[in-house]
Amino acid sequence: MKQNIHVLCVGITGTGKTVLLNGILSDLDDSYSTASLVFSAQTNAAKVQDFIESKLVKRTKNKSKQKAVFLNSSGADREEGHVLH
Repeated sequence: MKQNIHVLCVGITGTGKTVLLNGILSDLDDSYSTASLVFSAQTNAAKVQDFIESKLVKRTKNKSKQKAVFLNSSGADREEGHVLH
């Protein structure tokens, strides 16, 4: 995060990806604003876009903050036969 690069964390269910990333987000200093979204079978592109844009619009008053958004797939996409692109 502090090196200003995107991160993709993948692995099988139960390996601690969500716990790890939530810990990293909670340890960030006040120069970051964070948001998390958990994907489900009902999640669609419009919902994701609305979520991210709402977080960015609310936080534009303090433009000096870095933004960190955590998008988490709950595994429901695989169970329902959907694929996230």
